[in-house]
Amino acid sequence: MKKYFIGLFVVSLIFVFFFILFNFDCYDKNKAKIFNGDKKEKEFLLESLLLSQKWFDIFQTDENIMTYSFSPRGDEIEEERNIVRELGSFWGYARLYNINKNEVSLERINKTRRILDDYIKYDEIEGFEIAYLEHDEIAMVNTQAFYLLAMAELVKAGLELSEKEKSDLKKIINGLYLMKADEGGLWYIYYLPKEHNKISPYGTSEGLYGLISYYKYIEQDEEVLAFAKLVFDEYYEVSKKYSFADEEARSFYSWILYFLTELAEIDPDYYQPAEDLLSKALDYRQNNEKCSQRGCLMFPVTASEAAFLEGGIFVYPLLEKNNFARLEETRKYLRLAIDDVLSMQILSLDDYTQKTGDVFEGDPKMIIGAYCGGLNDGAYFCQYLRNDITQHASSAILNYYQIIDSYSF
Repeated sequence: MKKYFIGLFVVSLIFVFFFILFNFDCYDKNKAKIFNGDKKEKEFLLESLLLSQKWFDIFQTDENIMTYSFSPRGDEIEEERNIVRELGSFWGYARLYNINKNEVSLERINKTRRILDDYIKYDEIEGFEIAYLEHDEIAMVNTQAFYLLAMAELVKAGLELSEKEKSDLKKIINGLYLMKADEGGLWYIYYLPKEHNKISPYGTSEGLYGLISYYKYIEQDEEVLAFAKLVFDEYYEVSKKYSFADEEARSFYSWILYFLTELAEIDPDYYQPAEDLLSKALDYRQNNEKCSQRGCLMFPVTASEAAFLEGGIFVYPLLEKNNFARLEETRKYLRLAIDDVLSMQILSLDDYTQKTGDVFEGDPKMIIGAYCGGLNDGAYFCQYLRNDITQHASSAILNYYQIIDSYSF
């Protein structure tokens, strides 16, 4: 009898050990509420995306492309404008429409298209008829890029572009031709003398993604493709000096991964740079002591992490197709980053209170579906809910949602 009880005790200990081990593992993987009870992951991801779409529904206005920022503590919309991030969010909003076509979002998309007409200016330079989007008398290269991306996404969603929009797109590309820098890359500000201008990693990489999206989804103009390849080939050599310690450089990699994934489907010679860039990102993760436990690219988790996650997930099928040697390591990082980013979304009023310790007494639609601005040591930064943060995060989750049937991390 004594041996029986000893045996039962040992069996119980083994059971408890594996129960604890299993639950700790599940807690780490599901800390972002990915499975939300008994729901499958894909269903939860879709719910998350629909919440973000509804949040964007609220933030399109009659005057602006998209409200930039909302302060839950002050229960007020911030007056600050940022046309680049507004247009970037319009692109993200169009992507969400593509997975959930509805009348509310369509009405707001078409209203934004009408508003954008007021931002477009025209000129003729060196025999080129050009167009560019301008705000406060400043035209930036990435503003033009996000217009190209948004229009391409509308075409992918089955919407028709007007003849004026098609004409404007051609003229915007003419303007980008003139923005090419001899040193490689694209100048950042239109009309600004070179001695006062700069070649922006953001602007160049976003411009390249806009160009390849135009080529693939709007018009297969070989001159556009050749120009995009030329800009990349020259700028890639410049970019090799960038370090992931530089936040601007990290965001450059995200957009370049988008660009290279699309381009490699047309020209397989452009696969290798994508692999090299992913390897550089993974090397940074390994050498960053703050990330040794999480497998992350950076802390705190911010919009920049979500931005890189966008590109990392988007390029993943290409990496697997080409038998990338570090696939397992890539999957590990992407899984952890997905969990971290998802955990920043505000799912309900109670969730907001749990994240911040504050009670929001305004309209729940103003915060539910948005993403907090960062996460560091368990603390969430939700003082301002910016459209670009929710765009980067929801686009990253959307990229995973679109491949989850074939690639699960």
